[in-house]
Amino acid sequence: MKEDKHTQEIYAIWIDHINRIISFRKEDGFEPQAFSSPDERMQYALEKSTNGYRVQ
Repeated sequence: MKEDKHTQEIYAIWIDHINRIISFRKEDGFEPQAFSSPDERMQYALEKSTNGYRVQ
């Protein structure tokens, strides 16, 4: 019997806490933050943007 292997996709945001910037792409010097779903990632981005973080 053949077994299907599904890889769990990880959704990430990269954060620069000093300059208060979040990015949906990997950026040098930014700290990655992983999420289990795109909705969870977007909710985090919206929360950070309401707290003064810029999104790039």
